[in-house]
Amino acid sequence: MSLTFDESAHRYYWNGKPVPNVTGILAPLTDYSKIPAETLERARQEGTAIHKMVELDCNGDLDVAALPAWMVPAYKGWREFREHSGFEPILNEYRGYHKAFGYAGTLDLLCALPKLKGWKGVALLDVKRSLYAGPVIGLQLSAYEAIVTSDKGLPKPARRGALRLTPDGKFRLEAYNDAGDFSAFLALLTLKRWKEKHAWTP
Repeated sequence: MSLTFDESAHRYYWNGKPVPNVTGILAPLTDYSKIPAETLERARQEGTAIHKMVELDCNGDLDVAALPAWMVPAYKGWREFREHSGFEPILNEYRGYHKAFGYAGTLDLLCALPKLKGWKGVALLDVKRSLYAGPVIGLQLSAYEAIVTSDKGLPKPARRGALRLTPDGKFRLEAYNDAGDFSAFLALLTLKRWKEKHAWTP
């Protein structure tokens, strides 16, 4: 049994069959309709580039000299975070599937932050260009946490957080610890499947 990912379509498949993904399940909770399409596309591209920067840096493959000027502050914030937290990567850009609930997703970082007070143990982090989605980020992280926890071969997260790399070269680490996050996520997953079953499109 295996998980595959079509990057161009952003679709996950389990044993060749399409399965819902975390961001798609959460889509009804965030309204981007008032944001111009070109602004959204630029934000998407920048977010993708920042994620790739972090991934390459974690793997020791980042060519810092090749970074475009707009990414230099993000890189500065990222390095400041690494130094300040004592960041120790465990997994980055990890694609996983929850067999019991039948959804997939890609978590950004599973790591240790030994220098940060209150962040002992394994941390699950999502790298963000902005925190526009607000508390919905907590649901996203809870879904990834459940994927990790369901895999007996992976260390279990003790904390969940979003790491925002700001345009001024700083970072902001926001904790998400609402115990009801995963229940809310599962409710959205159940509703999505109900709508698909009944072909419901109001």
